[in-house]
Amino acid sequence: MQNYKKGQGAVEFFLIAGFVLLATSVLLTQSDNQIRGSTALNNVIVARSALDLESSNLKYVYLSGNNTKITNTVFIPVGAQCFYVDVGANFLYCIVPGASARVISDSITTPLPSIQPSCNRAGWVSMVTENKGGKLTVKCP
Repeated sequence: MQNYKKGQGAVEFFLIAGFVLLATSVLLTQSDNQIRGSTALNNVIVARSALDLESSNLKYVYLSGNNTKITNTVFIPVGAQCFYVDVGANFLYCIVPGASARVISDSITTPLPSIQPSCNRAGWVSMVTENKGGKLTVKCP
C-alpha cells in the first residue's frame, strides 16, 4: 500500500508539472503575439507623427515665403521606408513592416516637394525643409 501512494504522488506531480508547462507555453505564445502587435502599432504611430510634422513644415515654409527654412529632428522606426510623395493624392507616406497599409500624412496643400533619398533611413533623422523661389526641398544632412 505504501508503494502505491508513492506512485500516485509521482503521477500527480507529473500531471501538475505538465499542466503548468502547458499553461506557461500558451501564455508565452500569447504575450509574444501581443508584443509584436503593439510594436507594429507603435511603429505606425511614430511614422505617422514624423510624416505629419514634415507635412506641417512644408505648409509653413511655403506660406512663409522665399528663403524660409526649418530644421527638425524626427525618429523613423527600424525597417520603415518613409517620406515618399504620392503625386496623385498629394500626401507623404511610409511603408512600415507589420502595417496592413501604407501610413499616410495629412494632405499637402503646397507644390510637391523634392525630398532627398538620404531622408529615407531609420533612427533619428535631421530634416531641413526649405522654400527657395517657391520650390520646396527637404534635405537630410
